[in-house]
Amino acid sequence: MPGGRCLAEVRVRVRSGEYEFEVECNKEDIGTIISLTDQFVETLSKIRGVIIRTKTSQPIEGEKAPPETTSVEIPQITSTTLTSAIMELLSSPWGREPRTVKEVMDALELNALHYSHSTVGPQLIRMTQTGKLRRLKKGDLYSYVIAKKPSVESD
Repeated sequence: MPGGRCLAEVRVRVRSGEYEFEVECNKEDIGTIISLTDQFVETLSKIRGVIIRTKTSQPIEGEKAPPETTSVEIPQITSTTLTSAIMELLSSPWGREPRTVKEVMDALELNALHYSHSTVGPQLIRMTQTGKLRRLKKGDLYSYVIAKKPSVESD
């Protein structure tokens, strides 16, 4: 482990029916990962409606260790057009936290909607310009959330 980092040597992306998942592991673990694929897909098929993405990370020497596992629920959506799919994603509990273009693209892909960055990015900007979304700064990147409608006060 050079510099205290644990680096995965292999990245495997597996698609089975409507499910897709990606795993990073060492070369010697690849056989185990492949043998567990059917079991993993069977478990996913029982979840229906919510896809759980889990990411674990190793601490870098001298830094505070991150939480062992972070789970984010990405909803299964029914929309088939880009604008309505984005609105459905960002209207869900998953969308309450500001989401970057990459996060939106990943959620779309998990719902079998494959769009390029050069399509999703400009669409998010257009939706911001028309008042459907708000754009916020998230580190060096922009992130997007549903624009809150101004409350109407009655006299």
